[in-house]
Amino acid sequence: MDFMRVENFDPFQAATRLAMYWKGRKVFFGERWLLPMTQTGTGALSMDDIEIVRTGSQVTFQRPGQGLFAVVDESRLSRPYGNSIFRINFYFASIFCDEDTQREGTTVVHIVSSRPRPTPNIDRAMYDLMLAGMPAKVANFHVVQAYEGEGKLACLDYLGYKETKVTGFRLRKYPDRIASDSLVGTLRMLENMGLKREHLPACLGGSYDYNEYAEWTRMRISVEDILSSTPIMPNYLSMVSANRVDAPIRRKQASSNKDEDARQRNALKARRSYHRRQLELFSLREHERVWGLRNEPLRRENARLEKLLAQARAIVAAHQQQQRGDEKSSLDPGEELSNEEVEALVSGIDY
Repeated sequence: MDFMRVENFDPFQAATRLAMYWKGRKVFFGERWLLPMTQTGTGALSMDDIEIVRTGSQVTFQRPGQGLFAVVDESRLSRPYGNSIFRINFYFASIFCDEDTQREGTTVVHIVSSRPRPTPNIDRAMYDLMLAGMPAKVANFHVVQAYEGEGKLACLDYLGYKETKVTGFRLRKYPDRIASDSLVGTLRMLENMGLKREHLPACLGGSYDYNEYAEWTRMRISVEDILSSTPIMPNYLSMVSANRVDAPIRRKQASSNKDEDARQRNALKARRSYHRRQLELFSLREHERVWGLRNEPLRRENARLEKLLAQARAIVAAHQQQQRGDEKSSLDPGEELSNEEVEALVSGIDY
């Protein structure tokens, strides 16, 4: 039904988009294409993909009645994203796509600033595959230049022109380019297009704080950890009555094809069992790798704390030894007081 809404209830186009979706999953995710879309490290996203998701380079908002709104800022990335961009878009589409987005499409704002950013991916064939299989279409794409003062206008104009050409080549349609001579002017232009200030970052005059995205990421990981332990489909086997009696089924006795059907059935079951075991082994290997990566910094921290504890114990032992030496020297019996010192001490006692 999701793909039917995207294609305006054209069954042929919807079936084509659904087939392209699973083809994209197979091409983009490789061995992980059947795993769930999660940030836990044991799903379809790899650890490299998860690191890019958590940078906040792409923030998505749900707008009731208007479809999704995405803010892209590639300057928040520290390295090229490669094909991770396609997997991340599939991930966001799987958790954010709603009926309004399927009907109205997605609106994207791509921020252009003078900060350094990695080399973009311009593989048009991969973008065609992603756009053909996504459960939503791109309705509007805006390249917005961030205002950074009079001295950087020429640089931002060039970067905005460059990003417009790159995006037009990748998406096969040229986006809108928005530029203003002030921060307030940029914000007003975006608000006149129906965009809200709370969805725009500070570099565009908005009030959105990226700390909110970090909080959303932590919440999403907690939810996905909980959901990963639940079955994908509900189990209704316990609801079947134990006293149910099935009606007898009349079947025509098979001829010589009976043995052949049994062999084919057994071969199909064996293949399914093999692929199921392979998927389970792959998931377990990913669990082992993820927990190994999480355990490595804990081991380093434990070694550092053990070293500090050994140093503290050595300092305490040296201090105690020094105290015992001072007490022994103050009470050394070899040093006897003279008669004059004894009389002086006795005379100084107040009775």
